Amino acid sequence: MTRTLDVTVLMDANAIPEDDAELTGKPSEGLTEGHVSRALRELGHRVRAVGVADDVGSIMKAFEEHRPELVFNLTEQFADKRQFDTNVAGLMEMMNIPFTGTGSTGLLLCRD
Repeated sequence: MTRTLDVTVLMDANAIPEDDAELTGKPSEGLTEGHVSRALRELGHRVRAVGVADDVGSIMKAFEEHRPELVFNLTEQFADKRQFDTNVAGLMEMMNIPFTGTGSTGLLLCRD
């Protein structure tokens, strides 16, 4: 039996539909974030969507107000710069928040 987790799906802010900020509706065609959120809910987890744009403080505040047990990291950029995705992973590492995907060092090495 799977333990229920508080999961934050972290994604680029522009991937969040205006009419469905928590991604609770039917996922749009091709929207990975919606499909991941739906699958996690179907497995019984509590899911929260958080968008990343260009403000580190808002990410930290979201994590402090509702500390997730796991972050499903789907971010691909920060401040419209793809190379800053390493910093998003690094922030979660510094805040000691478990997350999916490659850590900051792995993301940095992929660019070399």
